[in-house]
Amino acid sequence: DDTLVESWQPPTAPMVEKLSRLLGHVPVAILSAASFERIEKSFLTALQGHPHAKRLYVFSYAAAVAHMLENNQWRPQYEIKHTPEERKRIIEAIRVSVKETGIIEENSKYQWEILEREPKVVFTAHGLNVTQAEKKAWDTDLSKRTKLKKALEQKIPEFEIAIGGSTTIDITPKGMNKAYGALWLAKQLGVKPEEMLFVGDAIYPGGNDYVVMEAGVDTRQVQNPTETELLIDTLLEAFEKK
Repeated sequence: DDTLVESWQPPTAPMVEKLSRLLGHVPVAILSAASFERIEKSFLTALQGHPHAKRLYVFSYAAAVAHMLENNQWRPQYEIKHTPEERKRIIEAIRVSVKETGIIEENSKYQWEILEREPKVVFTAHGLNVTQAEKKAWDTDLSKRTKLKKALEQKIPEFEIAIGGSTTIDITPKGMNKAYGALWLAKQLGVKPEEMLFVGDAIYPGGNDYVVMEAGVDTRQVQNPTETELLIDTLLEAFEKK
């Protein structure tokens, strides 16, 4: 969201086409807070038949789950999940913290939600049925989610808590974040972290992409998918000149 696609929207045809071309030159990984099923629907159906599809790595739920293509099937390489008891504790902490911090106005026309998945629990301030403009206008300076993040860190420090997207906070098992996925990939490919390039929209303290930069991976900040496409264009121009 906000790197390859607009939040909760399908990818554009040019984005899929450019990722396909990039895959022809180098391994490509999608590290996302989204579910594997959503990534599969958006990208993998189109890329699975690529002659270099085995170069594609998919990290879902903020890298709590990793998939690779084996025998024409997307198979988990590792999968770290919350227990039911952990999810219950996280959900209760979110409910108490939202009330304590007052980040949601009492008479707000939007209903905040908790999205519960086995590898990840998500707080989303507006739910899913709001416009992109409304999402982006809610917490432009990150102050609301930073306040909520600090409250959650006091209550459930044993989990990974990160700001993502425009209205969300992601909570995953401790140590399960995008840096974990990036370092796993570096080992898998036999390269150093600084030899990889990570592109993300949340490379700021507290953002769910920031840990990748801290892990020593070369990073580029983007504001939206259009900027990502321009960066891919630059890479493709360099590769295709060779």
